[in-house]
Amino acid sequence: SRKQHSLLSQVVLATTAVILFILLSFLGLTLYFVSTSLREYQDYRIGWYTLKLEKSLNQFNNQDLSQIPLQKLVLRMGLEEAKIAILDKKTKKMLAWQMDSSELQALQILLGEKKNILWKGFQVFEVPLHSQRQLVLALPNKTFFPLYRHLFILSFFAILAILVSGAFMIYLLYRIILRPLEDLIVANLGTLEGKPEYLLIPNSIIPDNEIGQIMSQRNRLILKLKEFQEKIEIQNEELRQKQVELESWSRELEKRVEQKTKELKAAEERLLQAEKLAALGKLASGIAHEVNNPLASIAVYAEDIMETLQENRPLSKEEREEFIHSLGIIENQAYRLKELTRKLLNFARETKIQLDEVHLEGVIEETLALFQLKDRGHIQFETHFDPRIPPLITDRSLVQQILMNLLDNAVYAMKGEGRILIRTHLAGSNALIMVEDEGHGIPQEIQSKIFDPFFTTKPIGQGTGLGLSICYGLARKLKGSLDFQSKEGQGSIFTLSLPLEETKVFQHYEKKTDDSNQAKRETICHD
Repeated sequence: SRKQHSLLSQVVLATTAVILFILLSFLGLTLYFVSTSLREYQDYRIGWYTLKLEKSLNQFNNQDLSQIPLQKLVLRMGLEEAKIAILDKKTKKMLAWQMDSSELQALQILLGEKKNILWKGFQVFEVPLHSQRQLVLALPNKTFFPLYRHLFILSFFAILAILVSGAFMIYLLYRIILRPLEDLIVANLGTLEGKPEYLLIPNSIIPDNEIGQIMSQRNRLILKLKEFQEKIEIQNEELRQKQVELESWSRELEKRVEQKTKELKAAEERLLQAEKLAALGKLASGIAHEVNNPLASIAVYAEDIMETLQENRPLSKEEREEFIHSLGIIENQAYRLKELTRKLLNFARETKIQLDEVHLEGVIEETLALFQLKDRGHIQFETHFDPRIPPLITDRSLVQQILMNLLDNAVYAMKGEGRILIRTHLAGSNALIMVEDEGHGIPQEIQSKIFDPFFTTKPIGQGTGLGLSICYGLARKLKGSLDFQSKEGQGSIFTLSLPLEETKVFQHYEKKTDDSNQAKRETICHD
């Protein structure tokens, strides 16, 4: 792929650049060695010629230099074609020479500019001698040809060896490193692209070196991963089957839980209804007395009216007024019975959340009116209402049922005499209803069990132990709370807390009305 070629190209270019740098370095070192060797050899030869010539000149130290046979000296040193001149170092005056006048004049001009020059096939060197003399030695170029030839041959073979070595290094680098790396990269890229033919690297192309070990380790790793993948797929299949079974069990469990929840809710509603009816049973004698009195009044006044009407005579003014008074009493007593029946029906209806605007003051007074139908001995009831509490959106019947249970427990705790205080209080976003008695209080050791179902301190047969438990559940159903404070011997205070805001409290309930049922009840009472 493009990434593969890009990576390999970069590796090849980098490696080639390194090798070329090494080769050029060796080549430069070789050329430097050749040039250095040439200069050293020239200096050596010139120094040797100068030393020989100076020894020969010392033999003629007292003679005129112009009389020295330079030609013989040159031949003696083996420099047949060389040209020599001796100058005074200060004046640059030719003291002796072995060349014609034109050559001498030209050399004087040239030597004034440079020390070592090339001139007419000669290499001219200016070498200082002792005794304030200076030697000008012009050697023919062919004097150094053997040296040049040997150095050239040496340089050629050295450069050739460097190039061959470099090519061999590149080949080895490609064969040992780059080619296996290319195979490894191709296999990895093919594996990433999901091509099965690139999953494993063939053993035939795996070299016997460190890179080959990496490739072999890769193959083993791929085989292990493939084995793990197969195991994971098997486990995933088993997990999917278990998940299907679990989902089936979950649906079955949800159905059963839903069914049991409905049954539990129905049982709870039946239990609440039974508790209400039990409370009504406790009020039966008071209710009978409350109903008999209006009925007796209605019967007496109805008999008087019937007797008056049976006489079939005109009524006097006093009789008409008495007649109207009797009818008024009958009407008042009938409305009294109607109101009593309405309160009883409201209290005894089935426990279903029905939201309505409720004034706590009215609910408390209505509950007290029902509760006092039965003789409560010398118990005094007092009420203190907080005028800041607004109307609540709640269920009137459930609040009444909680208050009836709390009042009944308070009366039982006070043994028929004392004072019960019912008061309301606004506390932040909650309205509080507090029922305070002057009873014997609740012992510390049983306070943690007071809301437990079937826990009671009453004798067997006088209590079920469900009253406070039901009240606690009803308070939670109204999104409120029921709590108490008590000290043994100092009485108890039970506090019902109800929230003020409907949107925060009953967002999962719909506000319902019971106008049709209420109309039916009123019709029954009226009949």
